[in-house]
Amino acid sequence: MLWLATPTGLYELDPATARIRRYSHDRDDPLSLSSNNIESSGEDKDGKFWVANTEALDEFDRKTGKVRRHIPLLKPSTGVFFFEDRFGVFWIFNNSSNVLEVFDRKTNALTRYSFEDQQRIGIPLTGVTTMLEDRNGTLWIATHGSGLLKFDREHQRFIRYRNDPTDPDSLPQNNVESLIVDREGGIWAGLGRVGAAHFDTISPPFHSFPHLDSPKNTVEPFVGAIYEDSQKTLWIGTPAALNRIDRGGGRYTYYRLTAGPADGTDVIAIGEDRSGGLWVGTYGHGLLHFDRRTGQFHTYRHNPADPYSLSSDIVFHLLVDHNGRLWAATSGGLSRFDAATERFITYKPDQQGNNLIPCWSGGSGRKKQQRRSGLRLRKQGEGSNANRTPTKSVGHPDTFQTRYHTRSVVAVAKARGDSRRGV
Repeated sequence: MLWLATPTGLYELDPATARIRRYSHDRDDPLSLSSNNIESSGEDKDGKFWVANTEALDEFDRKTGKVRRHIPLLKPSTGVFFFEDRFGVFWIFNNSSNVLEVFDRKTNALTRYSFEDQQRIGIPLTGVTTMLEDRNGTLWIATHGSGLLKFDREHQRFIRYRNDPTDPDSLPQNNVESLIVDREGGIWAGLGRVGAAHFDTISPPFHSFPHLDSPKNTVEPFVGAIYEDSQKTLWIGTPAALNRIDRGGGRYTYYRLTAGPADGTDVIAIGEDRSGGLWVGTYGHGLLHFDRRTGQFHTYRHNPADPYSLSSDIVFHLLVDHNGRLWAATSGGLSRFDAATERFITYKPDQQGNNLIPCWSGGSGRKKQQRRSGLRLRKQGEGSNANRTPTKSVGHPDTFQTRYHTRSVVAVAKARGDSRRGV
């Protein structure tokens, strides 16, 4: 099954039968979703399915289509996600408020952490963008405004890495957009328009990559995507090019749609299929298949006259399902690629936004923020925190104690009409 998070509800799509079902908020049904604006979804280690929306994190029963438990957010928020670490600790975070919470599923208690900096009053955490756990079990937290945080489990404190203008080996900026961990255990962070950097847990900690797009480039481009393939090659997408970094020899290779500077590449998503083929989603240039042997792109574009073309030239997310099929979430719908015919079957909401219907057309849509447009893909069995983007230099961290309080939270929905929210 594919589960689709959209602004109009949660959709369940069976690729084998094309059966589609929509789950939505019903104010008269306490066992329905807390909101139609779905931000993310995924399974925990026990197989329970969770749906994050702008009002709450809901434990959702896929057999009955009902919510078993509501975990209300402190206030309505966007960019809501959850992360379960190897110890079974269940973290809830969002990118629009100063909130990081731990939920105890056995006692229904919610512990809320505060990141107030006693030395720098007035510089609060302004949102958590993503979390990951490295192979040593260390938890890393990317923020907007407070740099990169490392959680010290033993002392229940956070070690903060942030920018120091006097230290060239510090984090280049305090807004960290995304994180991934590579196969060698290194941490990569995406810093938006400041570029990318690699964090090594062994000194020296950070290594920056100053020559993206061109060997002579001295300006850090915006990093739209980062991906490590099955051959351990690192790929970084920018508005100008698809950058390949062979870390063993320190070699950079740059691939562009055209030989000249007239047309950019605008890479915002990268993925790999089962055969090792590299796929690239772009903002405005369609879906690209990259031939590693020739260094050339084969482009799939939206064509209003072709009902089997890509649904839009704005491709936000890529996913290869358990059967090896490629799916592209675009601003115009959800497109499934048929490799044998090189055609697309597209699913998109009907005019009322109530149902996701199979169709073979769709406009490119207006330019919107990536998190708020199109569909977010999730395979059944896949966690809620997918790989995202890279990091830069952070020299000497500072350590601070967390301030937190615990409250009982919950809504255990046992029967229709019995949805209680404790505070």
